[in-house]
Amino acid sequence: GKYRGHRLQLSSRYDDNSQFGDKTTGTAAYGYQFTPSWRANVGYGTAFRAPSFNDLYWPFASYGASGTYQGNPNLKPEFGRNREVSVHYETGTQNVSLTWFLNRVENLIASSGEFNNMPINIGNARLEGVTLAYAGNLAGFDLQANYNHQDPRNADTDKLLARRARNFATASIGRNIGA
Repeated sequence: GKYRGHRLQLSSRYDDNSQFGDKTTGTAAYGYQFTPSWRANVGYGTAFRAPSFNDLYWPFASYGASGTYQGNPNLKPEFGRNREVSVHYETGTQNVSLTWFLNRVENLIASSGEFNNMPINIGNARLEGVTLAYAGNLAGFDLQANYNHQDPRNADTDKLLARRARNFATASIGRNIGA
């Protein structure tokens, strides 16, 4: 792309939930293109997530030795404050980025992680980590990959959150064949 200097993005969202009321959230992000290939970004945003119907009312189900699962009608909606800083390198059809993030979530909807499993609210969760991502085209193939390292914690107890990976990655390869 062309060298353009400053970039600013502002967004807002309004949710009107019949069970949990209304909530307005938004994001502000700023980026600076240092050179035609290098860009740095900072961002701050808020997020709202109401429990799904399944989170609230999934009927009791037994999975034998694997445990049980059921919904939790006492769940509260979650509200998050998210920060990130990233650097991007883009050239031709290749794009590499490194992003640091810090998400603080009140009433995080999470797995109880127990044999009798159900969704629960974590009063104060803190998810901090880094993401290394790549997207590009090589020999006609579209490639994408990312690696994430995070520290997902219950900020009240300082314990790791149940069923949240500390390290995870994804990769994909695709190709268009004809129209």
